[in-house]
Amino acid sequence: MKQEWERSQICMLDQPKVSVTVPSYNHARFLPATIESLLAQTYQNLEIIIVDDGSTDDSLQIAEQYAARHPDLIQVVTHPGHNNRGISATVNLGFQLATGPYWCGLPSDDLLHPLKIAEQVAFLERHPEFGWVYCYAYYIDEDGKSRPEFGLFGDDVTALPGPVERLIHNNVIPGMTVLMRRAVVAQIEPHDETLIYSDWDFWVRLAARHRVAFQPRVRVRYRLHSGNTSVGIKQAINADRAIKVMEKLQRAAITSGSALARSRVRALIELQLTYYFHRADNEYEAQKHLAAAFVLDPSLRDDVRYFVRWLKHCHRDLVLLHDRPHKTDFVPWVLARLVEDSDRDFAQEVERAVKGRTFRPGTESYYRMESYLRGRRKLMVSFFRDPRAWIDPDLLVMYVTALIGSRLSRWLRLRPNTGTEDSSA
Repeated sequence: MKQEWERSQICMLDQPKVSVTVPSYNHARFLPATIESLLAQTYQNLEIIIVDDGSTDDSLQIAEQYAARHPDLIQVVTHPGHNNRGISATVNLGFQLATGPYWCGLPSDDLLHPLKIAEQVAFLERHPEFGWVYCYAYYIDEDGKSRPEFGLFGDDVTALPGPVERLIHNNVIPGMTVLMRRAVVAQIEPHDETLIYSDWDFWVRLAARHRVAFQPRVRVRYRLHSGNTSVGIKQAINADRAIKVMEKLQRAAITSGSALARSRVRALIELQLTYYFHRADNEYEAQKHLAAAFVLDPSLRDDVRYFVRWLKHCHRDLVLLHDRPHKTDFVPWVLARLVEDSDRDFAQEVERAVKGRTFRPGTESYYRMESYLRGRRKLMVSFFRDPRAWIDPDLLVMYVTALIGSRLSRWLRLRPNTGTEDSSA
């Protein structure tokens, strides 16, 4: 009995805690740096599973050379017959072979910060209520040089309105920054091999069942090059890929019983299908899905702010309706369809809100330049056109700052709270 117990303890010590899958396809130029970034992790209890997806360059040979030098740490596998199956099938195979309680993926052209895995393991160990955690990435070019002009890759989806709805709008999860508990991933379907944007569908379904945490730090370098899947894609092709993701989520919402089943979430999926079918020049399908959104969630008619926020997610700069836009532009098209469907009052309220929000980009620009007189004028026009804008906290902060100046505004924000709650605590 004692010998069996000792053997079990040795097995537990030998078992890796974090499994890292590296899907690899024709990245011979980048793969060595990717593997080296894993070998440089301060967290050492790893297993590295490189899954070659039928590469036609030297990627497989490079991976095997590293595995030969680190046989206890790296294993290399391929699909049967060394076939090219695509990224989704490759990620799924890597997950099937993983043995650690934590799992993450790293594309064969990206790089990890040495602390990335250690920090995320420590976070999940301290916070068992979260199923997965992610962070920012920053952009580098083919030669590994930083591209700060692109900003950071990733958004915090844990803020309002919530992870599921935020991710339905668009995929803002840098997949290479995620660390997740293998047990929670096993509770949902794997990556859908029929979808080009299978990671988008995967993150939405994962967020619908398990809490996600965001760490506002940069721990991954994401490489931009001509082979990136979503770089330089034509609008019609991108819209078609997005439609397939939304249709998959539409089906999952009916059967999953997760957060996807909520009426507002299902309505949002229909709204997104409206947008993508319009981008694909299929107005008939777009109008069908717009009507379906209000059927699934009738309360949407009473939530002008939510509807306008959706429009703004579709178009970062809302169309200036008073500047005679083309009737086929998305926002005017939506308003016209609402009127046709006897939602005239709702359409008028949305139009007023849109007109108010069209001044916001200019307001923000003047605010950043500390041109407060011009900023106040823009804000007053915005408030006049849409009185509801007064309850927008971001606009109110800008308005107060424009009135009293940045120094006094900053002092008020930083001033310690001396109210009764603090004094009685």
